[in-house]
Amino acid sequence: MPNKMARYIEWQSGGRLTGRAAYAIGKQNLPEPVAGAEWQIDSQFSAADEILRDPSIRDIFQAVIANGVDVVMWRGGTDDSNTACAVHAGPKPGAISE
Repeated sequence: MPNKMARYIEWQSGGRLTGRAAYAIGKQNLPEPVAGAEWQIDSQFSAADEILRDPSIRDIFQAVIANGVDVVMWRGGTDDSNTACAVHAGPKPGAISE
């Protein structure tokens, strides 16, 4: 769905996390993954559930609406708290910053 926000997790070969997650509207807005990695959609992601659980994620969602994507450092874990922390990893490569 091109107009729906999704969360993508960056995975290296061998199943290791790179530490980055991207919230994006449309896969075409994703930045290039780091060498040897690929973006995988998080099928469990629900923007409504995320914002209810962690209202501070609102800033990330606003950046996604404005820019089409926001890349953050992934806190991830083995429990149900696989969420992004609000540490921005940087804009989409080639993006124009104001």
